[in-house]
Amino acid sequence: MIKTYLFISLCSFILTSNAYGIDKPRQIDKLLKKFDSLVQGEFDNYNQVNFEENDFLAKDDKPQKKHARLYKRVVRINAPTLGEYVYYHQIHDAGKKQPAYRKSIEVLSVDDKNK
Repeated sequence: MIKTYLFISLCSFILTSNAYGIDKPRQIDKLLKKFDSLVQGEFDNYNQVNFEENDFLAKDDKPQKKHARLYKRVVRINAPTLGEYVYYHQIHDAGKKQPAYRKSIEVLSVDDKNK
């Protein structure tokens, strides 16, 4: 979640930077590299599920519907025909040892012509 907020903050800076005379292509390249370093890895919401199941949360903080356990793996792959930033996503329900239930390839690209 923190990575998402950081990425949104970086995007906001890039969108407003043109008004201040900042070199937009160079800033976009920095943003893409930062996003690339943040998005790759293994992510598991074990702690979130554990807190909900074992009543570690305050009574008022308990969600009405508990979260499902998910494990996600994101790896950058070399696919130059698709683009420079191409990622393979694999999501497992109930943890890493379970079979993947969703696999996808996602391409990150910049469209600086549409405002």
